[in-house]
Amino acid sequence: MAILPRYERLGVRAAQPRELDFANLRESARLGQTISQTVDRMAEFTYKTAAAKAEQQGQKAVMDRGAQSVLGDIAKKGGANTIAERAAYDLGSRIASAELQTQAEIDISRILEDGQRNKTPFSTIRSQLADITDGYPASMANIDPAVATMLRTNLSEASAKAGARYADWYAGVLEDQTKVKLSNAVSLGTANIK
Repeated sequence: MAILPRYERLGVRAAQPRELDFANLRESARLGQTISQTVDRMAEFTYKTAAAKAEQQGQKAVMDRGAQSVLGDIAKKGGANTIAERAAYDLGSRIASAELQTQAEIDISRILEDGQRNKTPFSTIRSQLADITDGYPASMANIDPAVATMLRTNLSEASAKAGARYADWYAGVLEDQTKVKLSNAVSLGTANIK
């Protein structure tokens, strides 16, 4: 608004506008923020609930169909992509590793029993134990390399202990055989002297 000099000389001043209070706009903005925060909390709750349900479905699939079957299906698809598949993959890896370790330990025991029954040379037993230590983790390597590494470590320890037990046993067998041969040689030598 223009200030005219003739009104100014008379002492009339232009009215200064007071600050306007935009309370309705502030309340609208606050309401929008409140609604946005509420919707965010609801979405987060919904997502967490759906994610938990998907994890349960993935774990149930492992329990129903078996770890190795589910892991094979996930590997064929190119990996775990959904929450359910990731949960199934994690649980399946752990279960498959435990199953493989149990089976490997059974095989190690069987190798030792057969070796003792047949008095198999230690080198053959060591080779068979190495096959177990290498073979079982190799079956997990393409599915979960980290789990395969842990399995290899566990089986290496079990094979080393089994190998040490068998080596001690086999050394005793060789010692007994040497005593028998020595005893036979002494007996034969004594018989030849008479």
